This record gives sequence, structure tokens and C-alpha cells, in this order.
Amino acid sequence: MTQEELDNLLNEHQKWLEDRSKGKKLELRNLNLKSFHLADRKLYLIVLENIDLSQSNCSKTSFSSGHLRNIKFCGANLDNSDFSDVDMEDIDFSNSKMKEIQIHSLNNAERLTFDNAEMEKAFFVKSTVRNSSFKNALLKEANFKRAFIRNCSFENANVSGADFSYTYLVDVDVKGTKIDDAHFSDARELPEEWKQTIGWYSEEQQNIRRIKEMLREEGLR
Repeated sequence: MTQEELDNLLNEHQKWLEDRSKGKKLELRNLNLKSFHLADRKLYLIVLENIDLSQSNCSKTSFSSGHLRNIKFCGANLDNSDFSDVDMEDIDFSNSKMKEIQIHSLNNAERLTFDNAEMEKAFFVKSTVRNSSFKNALLKEANFKRAFIRNCSFENANVSGADFSYTYLVDVDVKGTKIDDAHFSDARELPEEWKQTIGWYSEEQQNIRRIKEMLREEGLR
């Protein structure tokens, strides 16, 4: 398939979204679309199976409510894209750019690979993610609030400033993670390594407050 052929299909899908009596819903299977351009597109309800989109440009594109199976987004540009409420399995996002990606409200997300992805301010709120990997991912200020994460690896990931409030974290590997300024209010099943780190920070902060209070009292005398 050429870029021009793909553009024509994308345009037909856009027409179908606007008026079901026109255009045609896009369903793509078993294609190599490596390095293709799909940026700034509305691809709601799209069906993609066995597609290689490595090094593609999908920035600002919405795949919302779509059906994705066995897709490679390795090294792709997905900044500001939208995967909310997508039904997806076996998706490889390794080494991709995913800043401020919307990936919330996932109900069936399994075997996702985000290794080495740049995911600052990614929005995972209320998503269920199982059997997936975030190894070495950059997840600074990501929002996992009220998410359910099971049997996943965050090994050596940077989750500084991320929000895990009310999040369930079951059987999660957090070896080597960086969690400075991350939020864990009412998080459930918090990994023991994070509990220890949070406790250490809390104790340190308490000691600093005590020292400041002592110095303040000494200054008043």
C-alpha cells in the first residue's frame, strides 16, 4: 500500500464517521505501514490487526474506541494522540514518543509494551492494564489515578511526579524505579519497595520539620 492509497482510505473513514451512509469504515489487516504519515487524523472506531506502524507519525491522531490487535508502533511519534477506550492487545510502543497521550478508560488492554517510551504526562486514568511492560519508560507526571494495573513491570522507569492515587497495583515489578514527588494517596496493593521509599521520604520530611521547629524556637530565645 502507498501513502496515497492510505490517505484515500482515511478520507473515506472520515466521511463514514460524519455520515454512516457515506464513505466506508476503515479496517486494515496484515500490512506494513512503516514510516507512514497518519498525523492529526480522527480514526474513531478503526479496526487494525497485524499492522507495522513503526517509525510512523501518528501525532495528534485519535484511535478512540477502536479495535487494535498485534500492532507495532516502535519508534513512532504518538505525541498528543488519543487511545481512550480502545480495545487492544499485543501492542508494541517501544521507543515511541507519547507525550501527553490520552490512554484512559481502557477495559481490555493486555500485553502492551512501553519499554523506553517517552510518556511524560500520559493519561491512564481508570484504565485496566494487564501483563504489560513499562521498563525504562519516562513517565514523569503521568496520571494513573483509579487505574487497575496487574502483572506489569515498571523496572527502571521514571515515574517522578506521577499520580497513582486510588490505583490498584497488583503483582507489579518496580525494581529501580524513580518515584520522586509521586502521589500514592489511597493506592491499593502498593509494592513493598515503594512503601519503603515513601516511608523513608516521610521520615526525612518529619526530621526536617523538627529541625526547623528547633531552630525557630532557638531564635525566639
